[in-house]
Parts: sequence; structure tokens; C-alpha cells
Amino acid sequence: MWTDPIVEETRRIRDEHARKFNYDLSAIFADIKRFEASLLAMPSPLRRDEDKTDTADSCQDRRNLG
Repeated sequence: MWTDPIVEETRRIRDEHARKFNYDLSAIFADIKRFEASLLAMPSPLRRDEDKTDTADSCQDRRNLG
């Protein structure tokens, strides 16, 4: 039977992570939530302050230019 190396790697990583927490789902979930919170705390290099403009205002500005 053919095995997908990406699936196998994903399963291996998932098992290693679960083993760190003795396969306790509550502990695994808490760790994932901590990781997600750390990502949200980081500034995004893709978004600048001027990108936060309201879409309706942007559309109105474009109409006034033409």
C-alpha cells in the first residue's frame, strides 16, 4: 500500500506533540491556544496602518478621482 510522505510526517509531528502532554486533550488544547495567542500578539509585516481604511471610503475616493 502506498503511503503519502506528507501525511506520515503530519501524523508523526502530531504524535510527538501529543506525547509531550501525555495525550491529555485539555493540555494539548491549552498549548495550541497559547501558541495562537502568541501569534496574535506579533505585529504583521503584511499590514500597515494605512491599510486599515474603510472600504466604502476607499471606493468613494476612487470615484472622485475619475
